[in-house]
Amino acid sequence: MPTVTAASQYGVVFCGGGPAATGVVLCAAAEGRLVDLLSQGVCIVEQDSAIGPGGLVHYPISANTRGGSFLRCLEALPSEAGLGSARADPSTDDLARLRHVFPRLPLVGRHLENVGRAVHAAVASAAGCAVLTEHTVQDVQLLASGGVAVSSMPAKGSPPVTVVSERAVIAMGGTPRTRLEDLSLLPGLDLATCADRLCHAVALLDDRSELPPHLRRSVVDAGEAVVVGGSHSAWSAAWMLVHDPRLRSADGRPPRVTVLHRSPLRFFFRDVARARAAGYAFDEVRDVCPRTGMVNRHGGLRADAHALAWAATHQERGEGPVRAVALVDEPESRAAARRALDGAGAVIAGIGYEPNVPSLRRPDGSPLRLATSETGALVTDQARLVTTEGTVLPELLAFGLGAGLPATGELAGEPSYAGRLDAVSLYQAEVGRIVLETLLGSAHS
Repeated sequence: MPTVTAASQYGVVFCGGGPAATGVVLCAAAEGRLVDLLSQGVCIVEQDSAIGPGGLVHYPISANTRGGSFLRCLEALPSEAGLGSARADPSTDDLARLRHVFPRLPLVGRHLENVGRAVHAAVASAAGCAVLTEHTVQDVQLLASGGVAVSSMPAKGSPPVTVVSERAVIAMGGTPRTRLEDLSLLPGLDLATCADRLCHAVALLDDRSELPPHLRRSVVDAGEAVVVGGSHSAWSAAWMLVHDPRLRSADGRPPRVTVLHRSPLRFFFRDVARARAAGYAFDEVRDVCPRTGMVNRHGGLRADAHALAWAATHQERGEGPVRAVALVDEPESRAAARRALDGAGAVIAGIGYEPNVPSLRRPDGSPLRLATSETGALVTDQARLVTTEGTVLPELLAFGLGAGLPATGELAGEPSYAGRLDAVSLYQAEVGRIVLETLLGSAHS
């Protein structure tokens, strides 16, 4: 591997080597632009010992896209792309057998480990490029002369490493939102009174975390839990609560779970006919993607989350281990939410993630403050970061969990969806193409 020193200079540094960053390299190979990208001088800096999977291998839940979506980009690679070794790995064959179903994320993670090895080899063997593992990016500073200085800390206590680059792409994933107790559910109803029973959904969804022992005991004793949020991660947390044998009563019953959601629950269907056949009430203009015909293409619940939420909203009152309560400012809803919170052994906040970003500084060393929204850091349609003053930063790009691109242009889906887009298959295709064109210019220009 090329030696990375303080004097090393690149065209682009990827801060983070998970599915987002490796997805751009895969997209470049599929588009026939890998040589163009690597000729810029690419450095990938990753905190783990290998690039590729990020944290996906640690999530014991189902993916929200089918197995085939993770293979599409790999199957489209031309033979001359130099990444063909990724196709021959057993994990790729295992995933191919689940092409038409929703695979578990640990299997997807193993596939992405394999893809990461191929990407690592391609980047590290290219002249003027490098892959730096077991280094955590801590600081990115704009330079008065243009470009950025990216500083990272080695995991094994060696001196920090700083590299200079024309641009930095921040793709370091997300971090759980903080100050959960400040979350307001309804006027006068917040989570402050539940602070001692409150934790983020990551405690259930990431096997590197753990539901605190006192909350585990409390759920078993109370026989009840609450999940706040209506997203895929919130319903996945509810699924984990119901299926974790350690949370069951002495007679084997799972806890009763109440999901408190503010926005209407949206369900994904592959087309309008299937949604109608299921008896799903939806807006046939605003909830349908005009390009694909899918219902709630971006914002709809899928896989286990879909099944659990559908059962919770279509069952008779009192049936099933999970129920849904819409947070509307009406007496019945308010009372139901309060009863659920009061009786819960634990309150799980499935309210998303903040972007995991290093310290960002101006040339004079003062901090750069990023514009944010409920969906994370704001970025332009070209994946460029924006400051709180509204200044677009051409040297700094970001995408991935906590900093998704808006659903516009090529990414547009159903008009009713106003969130940001995060998905491995998008990183390797549409999102990857947008980032690639920001770095290299349009392939057609």
